[in-house]
Amino acid sequence: MFKKILIVLIVGCFLLGMATKAEVENVKEEAESTEVSADNGELKIELVQKIESVSDYLISKDGKVLLYAPKTTGQTRASDVRMLSITEDAKTKVLSFNKMRNNVDIDPEVLDVPWTKLFKDRVIYMGGKSGYYPDRVITKKLDGTILSEVPCYLENWEPVISLNGKYIAIIPGVINPQYPSIKMYDAGTGKKIWEKFTPSDIEVWDQDNASQVFTAASFIGNDSIVVYFDDTIWLFGVKSGKEYWKRKIFEEPKEHNEQEGSFISTAESGDIIFFSTESPFKNSFLFSIKKDGEVRWEKIEKEIFATELSPNGKFFILLRPDYIDMIDNKKGNMLWRKKGIVSFFGIFYGFDDSFNIVEGKLGKETSNSIHIINSNHGSLYKEFDGKSLRFENDSKILTFKRENELFVYRLSVGKR
Repeated sequence: MFKKILIVLIVGCFLLGMATKAEVENVKEEAESTEVSADNGELKIELVQKIESVSDYLISKDGKVLLYAPKTTGQTRASDVRMLSITEDAKTKVLSFNKMRNNVDIDPEVLDVPWTKLFKDRVIYMGGKSGYYPDRVITKKLDGTILSEVPCYLENWEPVISLNGKYIAIIPGVINPQYPSIKMYDAGTGKKIWEKFTPSDIEVWDQDNASQVFTAASFIGNDSIVVYFDDTIWLFGVKSGKEYWKRKIFEEPKEHNEQEGSFISTAESGDIIFFSTESPFKNSFLFSIKKDGEVRWEKIEKEIFATELSPNGKFFILLRPDYIDMIDNKKGNMLWRKKGIVSFFGIFYGFDDSFNIVEGKLGKETSNSIHIINSNHGSLYKEFDGKSLRFENDSKILTFKRENELFVYRLSVGKR
């Protein structure tokens, strides 16, 4: 299953330290800025804050809320998690980091989990009381009030969260009688909106053999969701469940034992990249699909683990065992290749997709680092020693950890 692949990819990329008390008074500001030549002007990289003694952290998509767990000598508790508001002065454009009195009451260990998402008014994460495997998706307001709890056993299902945090799709790695269907929920209420693909929806069902069907899904904005099911790509409305279009991908059905995993990446433009990899990691069937469901191009590649499409749909990165490739989505040709391996959860695009930020090992045998790379030709703008990368394109805020310090940078592009 693709979930297992991702776990392998992120090992070492998101390992965070243990947690001593760090009050907001210990937040230290350090003036530092770098300007590098970019295709569309000077890329300015400015250090705006450095926070000491941080174990785990999370920043909201709009860059206005920061959660972090302080590094302590003992076990860090939910009540230890700090919450900061980030505000910008309208005139000076200076960012201020202020302690919020709210206590979201969140387990510090979930702050570095890929399924945990922070928004301006809520946090969504996996939790429960089932021990090693969480059994529900929890949505909380930032004052700790629980809005909803949606059943989701991470061992068998995966949550997919909309960009605004208002909808949760529960996706099984495979659809079979024990773990049936795809469900859409309202994150604010926990109410199930619709359900698709129960076993009765599958044309041929063989419970004793390999007729389990791989699934994958990704939101496009907040109004539609793309789903791969039964060798077909579907587009549904989030609120209505209405089918907008479907596209048969494989004319000859792919059995469960022939696939290592399937994956969908979507862009705000409506573009879709889909691939399915044969077991055991042989050919990968790669498709570029337009927003109306038309297949732009298709090809067979070797050993793809994951992909990430840029917001405007212009580029996408392919992760391979020892390389990352940047692909032109319109033509399907490779723009550049770099030796190394990066975390799927450490790939971000900046501004108009003119550069991307990745966390991993690129051409070196040293530990992970942060790389800011030109999307068109792969030249390196800037490299940081750090890990646990986050970049929020809406706010242009870049964050990462080095040892037990959290660094907060702001990126901007000016005229040359």
